[in-house]
Amino acid sequence: METARAQFLNTLELLSLVTTYLAPMDISRLCQTSHRMHETCTPSLYRDLFISSCFEKEQTIFASTQCRHAFGRNIGHVRSLTIGPIELHYYYNCLRMFEETRPHNLDASATPASTSSSSSASSSSSQIPPSSLPQSPTSSLSLPRWLPPAVHRTHPVEPLPPMTNLQYLVLTDNNHMDCSYRLPKFNDDRMIMAECCWIISLNPRLEHLSSNYNASLNVLGYRLLAAAVSGLSRLTTLDISVLCHANLKFKAGTEILFSCCPSIRKIKIVTADSSFDYSSEFLDYDPDDAIVEDDVDWLVGTTRKLEPLVNLEELDFWDVMDSASTDDLLTVFEHCPNIQKLNILTISDLYDHDVLGEFIGQKCPKIRSLTCGSQFVGLEVDGPLLFKILDSLPAQTVEDIYFYGAFDGFIETSLTLATLRHSTTLSRIEIGWIYPLAKVSLSAIFEECINLEKLDVRCKRCWGRMGLYTTLTNVLERPWNTSKLADLSLSISVNDLPVVLQAQKQTQRAVAISELRQAHSGRLDELTRRVMSLPGGHGIDVKAGIVTVEDEDQLVFTKIE
Repeated sequence: METARAQFLNTLELLSLVTTYLAPMDISRLCQTSHRMHETCTPSLYRDLFISSCFEKEQTIFASTQCRHAFGRNIGHVRSLTIGPIELHYYYNCLRMFEETRPHNLDASATPASTSSSSSASSSSSQIPPSSLPQSPTSSLSLPRWLPPAVHRTHPVEPLPPMTNLQYLVLTDNNHMDCSYRLPKFNDDRMIMAECCWIISLNPRLEHLSSNYNASLNVLGYRLLAAAVSGLSRLTTLDISVLCHANLKFKAGTEILFSCCPSIRKIKIVTADSSFDYSSEFLDYDPDDAIVEDDVDWLVGTTRKLEPLVNLEELDFWDVMDSASTDDLLTVFEHCPNIQKLNILTISDLYDHDVLGEFIGQKCPKIRSLTCGSQFVGLEVDGPLLFKILDSLPAQTVEDIYFYGAFDGFIETSLTLATLRHSTTLSRIEIGWIYPLAKVSLSAIFEECINLEKLDVRCKRCWGRMGLYTTLTNVLERPWNTSKLADLSLSISVNDLPVVLQAQKQTQRAVAISELRQAHSGRLDELTRRVMSLPGGHGIDVKAGIVTVEDEDQLVFTKIE
């Protein structure tokens, strides 16, 4: 009669579950005292895997005997997986082979203990022990109809059981045009995303899902991704980048967002127009067939959820171009009432910014950090959306604002009014401006924003011919009460002195300093004194220049060291 200890160690499912809660040192000690534990958890216990050939062209980690052996022993213990598209394609074919050989695996695991022990003893060390293969949650009858078939294999493919306990899954980007595993169709992004969606559906415990692979998706593609996301009840972070036709941008993003469970806390969706991508891996993509939706309804239906995302704290709103109406955009923010950090990459001036700003401020009153536009990806907001949101939010609530825009003159009147509404809570103000050249007043900000830690309002392109600037008179007009300001970047124009262009040949004469220039020198000293009195002693970037009023194209800013 078996003892309780023997029964516990012989129950592989229970043993696999218990080891997920044990520290590596405890597992190592058990391996030294138990032969069964040693067989189950050696050669090593893997919890985090990074499998991608994007940094090493000829890396074939799946093809190594040690890796396959470790997978067979520890496939149920993996919690974090970072994988490249090529490796994902190879792993999918390993799963399909495992499903094809599943009846043989079940027969092997159902043999008596004596037969199993004798066969395992005679097997090679490079083979995966049948006893270590966990029961797969799928079968040949449960494979979705939309899955691509297994490709013709020109590289050895070993049957690997699926990882079903993942909590962290990242699909990396891979720009290589060759496959280390010599599998055809390795760069078919639609096929890879379908395979990825199936692997996602096998891991209902996922808490973090990220994909940097810019896959070109049609209606079926984003429907599959939304269906896979809808089954993740524990998901807290979703970071997805997709390529789709311009007419599908809003539909693709909302299909994914409305499929998330209420547990989600952070959503970042980045969309790009696939019609502008002419790389060879997208030559087979036909944008016209992406508009047809009736053909995919029989494969996968819509998975939209009605309950609002009450736990969502951070939302990166994607580029929708002109694929929606203003009312369509309102439905997204109505679904996310508790946002604390809102990042809007770009919204065209075709939409009503006044209506959008007022609606967002009323429906999302908990916003603390607000970003509109991004200088790093070259996207701007062509309108006063950020300032309309600031005006609609409850007073003294916003802490960080970042704006990157262009084209309109609203910045000159909106900046001061919007920031003073949140003067006591603001800690970071970054205003980037492309064109036209605009002058803003900052004196009230220096006086009222007492908790300000970073202020960045300057010309950032073409040496002052584009961007924002203020005047020396305006900066010194009021006292500075920003005792916490440690990071300051300004463009200050010295426009109170006339520009004097002297001839090259002139007689030497005594230098006479006028009272106007003496007063100007004193104000420069005052500016220097205020800047040097700021805390931190780093990150100070102040530029001074001369404004030619008659022709703004002659504006020049000279940096003060």
